Amino acid sequence: MSNQQTVQSKGIYHGLPVYSPSLKGLTAIITGANGISGNYMLRVLAQDPARWSKIYCLSRRPPAIPDGLPENAEHIALDFLNDPETISETLKDKGVQADYAFFYSYVQTQPKEDGGLWSDAEEMCRVNGMFEM
Repeated sequence: MSNQQTVQSKGIYHGLPVYSPSLKGLTAIITGANGISGNYMLRVLAQDPARWSKIYCLSRRPPAIPDGLPENAEHIALDFLNDPETISETLKDKGVQADYAFFYSYVQTQPKEDGGLWSDAEEMCRVNGMFEM
């Protein structure tokens, strides 16, 4: 058995893993699914509905997909700033179970006075470093 992973390129993305076609019926959670990275991950996973039979999109707002969510995707409105008990209850009520989780959630903090969007990068790191899965 080989310990090497085959990789591929898609557009500007390089080093993407190639998985065995025998991997089927997996479920995924994408947090921050309405953001740039989460939205793109949804599109990538949706390209292989046989492998990803269910994709849970967790974010405050639904992902902006021009033709709507793929059939195998479900948006669950969830704010990760809520307490863990509320988050857990929501996921249990919706029956969410997953094989993989792709975490793209983050909080955009207020910039310093008269500063640009990233002027308080230290606070961004502090706040977003508190997220743990």
